[in-house]
Amino acid sequence: MTDSLVTMPMSDDDSMTVKLVTKRRSSQVFTVILKPYNPHFQTRTLEIRDKTRIKIGRQTSSKTLPSPYNGYFDSKVLSRQHAEIFCDKQKVYIRDIKSSNGTFVNGYRLSGEGEESEPYEIRSNDKVEFGVDIDNMYHKVSCVVYIYPLPLSQVDDNILQEIQQPLYETKLSRKSSVDTISSQHSVQYPQEEKKAPNRLESVLLQLQNEIEKSKRVQDELKGVKETILDLDRTVQQDNKHNLQHRLNEAEMTIKSFHEKWKYQQQSIETAKGEIRRLEKQVSELNAVKLKLTNELEQEIKKSKLLEEQLNNNKIPWMQVTKRKKKQGNTYLVYMVLHNIHHNYSLAVEDKAYNMNHNMNKDKGMTLFLDK
Repeated sequence: MTDSLVTMPMSDDDSMTVKLVTKRRSSQVFTVILKPYNPHFQTRTLEIRDKTRIKIGRQTSSKTLPSPYNGYFDSKVLSRQHAEIFCDKQKVYIRDIKSSNGTFVNGYRLSGEGEESEPYEIRSNDKVEFGVDIDNMYHKVSCVVYIYPLPLSQVDDNILQEIQQPLYETKLSRKSSVDTISSQHSVQYPQEEKKAPNRLESVLLQLQNEIEKSKRVQDELKGVKETILDLDRTVQQDNKHNLQHRLNEAEMTIKSFHEKWKYQQQSIETAKGEIRRLEKQVSELNAVKLKLTNELEQEIKKSKLLEEQLNNNKIPWMQVTKRKKKQGNTYLVYMVLHNIHHNYSLAVEDKAYNMNHNMNKDKGMTLFLDK
């Protein structure tokens, strides 16, 4: 249990005032009201307790339907889990949880796209923006923040009703109870208003640093771009030189293949002519062979006929020799037949040998027979 200062609304005639009272409580409880500038969005009243985190995000299902008492909005520019609001050590913080379009507090973006931010303290009258406008079709959720270190049940209903009014209907000249609450709330944090200029200066300094970083990055990117362009030109020149060299080599190779092809075609034509000549010779030799075969068969038939005639006569050669004186003409006839048979056999053998020999040598042959 700790003692802390809390603001309690007190009625005094027609005006609303807030007095600081001391109340003993066991845990932190804040009522955070997000009042959108765009009347399309409802005002959100969030009760934040110790060790609880209120999610801010886009409606995705029936469980996340937008209502005045949760942090879900019907906006396409919000991520499903966009940001979260929580309290710690008597302060209220907001943190971006890897949203795509960012979370902004008084124009300062808490983190880059898809990056989780550090907790950032928010105060009453801060301007908080979730996402960015896209093509005049999808609008960001931009709202002003009101923070009350009280449970929602203890916040005056008149204050809540006044906050529910659209911002464009609120007159600047009228001092409302909200202003009173905010002014009294500033008493609770007397050092915070003194820190506001310093905070603005720090934000401006941070923006200047970011601008300087952006300029340096831009210069570095320009240098990298020039280097890449130089490398690209060098690579293109080298590639062009190598390509030209390869083209020249390919052209020389094609010429060499063309010459070889030309010689091969000539050799093929010569070989074809030689083949035709050899085929002609083979055809002629086959004709000669056929002719000689026919002649040989005729001579063999004649030889067999003569042998049969000799065998039919049944006259031994020795008897013919003994009677050669008595029968001179008959002897001569037999001797002539014998010589014809012998010479014919020799001639046939010579003819067959010469024919085979000449055919193997691919040459013509001439055979003379003496009958």
